[in-house]
Amino acid sequence: MFKLKMCMLAAIVVLSGKVFAQGESAVPFLLIGPNSLNAGMGETGTGLVNDAAAMFWNPAGLGFQKGTQVSITHSPWLPGLGLSDLFYDYLSGKHYVKKLKGTLGVSITYLNIGTIIQTDEFGNEIGTYQAFDGALAVGYGTKVTKDLGVGIVTRFIYSKLAVDPVGSERGTGTAYDLSLMYQLCGSPLKLN
Repeated sequence: MFKLKMCMLAAIVVLSGKVFAQGESAVPFLLIGPNSLNAGMGETGTGLVNDAAAMFWNPAGLGFQKGTQVSITHSPWLPGLGLSDLFYDYLSGKHYVKKLKGTLGVSITYLNIGTIIQTDEFGNEIGTYQAFDGALAVGYGTKVTKDLGVGIVTRFIYSKLAVDPVGSERGTGTAYDLSLMYQLCGSPLKLN
């Protein structure tokens, strides 16, 4: 069973096509930690496996979870600027599937950048548009041994920063996360 799972993961990586990389500025909204628990602990979520946000921090953490859970985060973004239309939303859910011997997860990440005013070269207003970033993620985690979990997440990303006549600053893409989690003590760290 272990060999089958590892072969499946290898096939996904090989068949995923070309791999491209960008600098640090590509879709930075995906770096925003989605829950207050991990943010309050210095963003140390890679070692915690106690909620649906595990697929953000370390998808292999889903393999140590059972049951069903939904988590919702809504946060005003940069509230000190006084702009009420800037906000960050994260919705995640997970469900253990006995037939798959693992946990499936899904999440939606949305950063509303607000209303952007378009102007011409003389500063005259010619319209407005809504700028935002969003991602849909689907993940799976399972244990391959009592202490070792593996996980994979696929993210579909859409970013809309500008519209014509300014330019077509829209982007789409996919991203994949593969992860491992090894529990040294034989049981995952869980906070209640």
